[in-house]
Amino acid sequence: MSVTVMVQLNLVTCANCGCCFGVNVEMENSLRRTGDGFYCPNGHSLTFGAGDVERLKIALKKEQAAKWQALSDLSTIKAKAEKLEQRIANGVCPCCRRSFLNLKRHIKSRHPQFPSGAAGS
Repeated sequence: MSVTVMVQLNLVTCANCGCCFGVNVEMENSLRRTGDGFYCPNGHSLTFGAGDVERLKIALKKEQAAKWQALSDLSTIKAKAEKLEQRIANGVCPCCRRSFLNLKRHIKSRHPQFPSGAAGS
């Protein structure tokens, strides 16, 4: 009785000794996905680098950090805007920081470059 088995191998070269050897396709895919290590026929320890799962975890952490930084920046900007609105409501010029009874007229005459809607009504 004879059994014929077809196995697909991918060629891998050892980074340490240059030895070329075949690795089963399914096993290579698994090693690339998980980042697990393996050995060349001469006993050198090898990996395909960080696995897909690990790379995705790192990318997710970076995205989450960027999101929290953006939220923090937004919070800071909102606080500054609220402080500026309160100062304007109290009649303090946002440009020269002096108090005026008619702030709108002062801004229109002394700071025409200032956005017209920012000084209030």
